[in-house]
Amino acid sequence: MKRGNVRKIATSFRSCPPSVFVYTLKPAMAEGEPAHYICAKCYEHRKRSILHGAGKEQGVETFHCQECNSKFYVGSFEPYDGEEGYSSSP
Repeated sequence: MKRGNVRKIATSFRSCPPSVFVYTLKPAMAEGEPAHYICAKCYEHRKRSILHGAGKEQGVETFHCQECNSKFYVGSFEPYDGEEGYSSSP
């Protein structure tokens, strides 16, 4: 089996809120690799570029692709209440 076909079997396409699409490594196929996101744009161009976390602020985590320089914002915005901290409801 070609290496590209093996990778397609080992990954799955998924949606993260709010409609960000990435590839993830299937847990059963991980073979010791940690869980991670793969850039969908690069993956479609036959490049496996792991997205790097750039921090989380107010419920939204930022991921960066070093190959195509795309940024992905994943999560749900949580407004900050200066007196009580983060709130999940407005």
